[in-house]
Amino acid sequence: MAEGWKIDLLAAFNVLNWKNGKTIQKASKHLLRNCRSFSSEAVEVWFEEFKRSSSKTQLCLLYVANDVVGEEKKKNESLFYDKFSQVLGASLYRYSQSNAPRSDAERVQKMIYKTWENFNFFDQEKLRFFRACYEGNDAMTKSMVDQNLDTYESLVEKSRPKSNSHGKEDNHEQPEIPIEPKGKTLQDIESLLEPGWEGITTFERLQDLVRYYLPSNQPFENVELNAETKRLCQLLNTAAEHDI
Repeated sequence: MAEGWKIDLLAAFNVLNWKNGKTIQKASKHLLRNCRSFSSEAVEVWFEEFKRSSSKTQLCLLYVANDVVGEEKKKNESLFYDKFSQVLGASLYRYSQSNAPRSDAERVQKMIYKTWENFNFFDQEKLRFFRACYEGNDAMTKSMVDQNLDTYESLVEKSRPKSNSHGKEDNHEQPEIPIEPKGKTLQDIESLLEPGWEGITTFERLQDLVRYYLPSNQPFENVELNAETKRLCQLLNTAAEHDI
């Protein structure tokens, strides 16, 4: 009999609906709260579920991964980040081959090309890899998926860091998210943002990012953001659309 956490996780995946953000949030919270001791096994369950699912469910599962990685990013954690990084390339290539409706495919493209870069979810090397996979330009990933050889174990092995000339593993640290407290206040730009499903509302995510840089004795309402961050808010609002 499957472990209790796995039964609950599969149950959460079974009711995913991209039009109902609560179902995505429930699944991502279950991963973050109840599966930390089984992170590798949990991401393997996610990946196997992804492989057997329709494009609609795959879209939801990508939103779940997006939400989990985003939440870890805020806390400077990498438990699930590391595991999802190993399987997202193959998952994105599979999704690109799924004949998903154009509107759904555009949502995934916005996630890859805008959300992940604008919020520094992944470093530039990983972003280039994910984009290449989605576009079918990573030959190894394409070959593995086309031959149905993309098991969780094979992808983990493929993603192991290569040793450099000194026999040490190359480590790529995630860049910090640059936010300078100058310009418009959060209250001034709140009107630019509409709630949308990017894991949490774009404004809430912006608030969380700013809190990270906020001096403990400074009122949150008085935090100011620079023009670049205001532009980012406008871009995110446009990208999210009213129905995401």
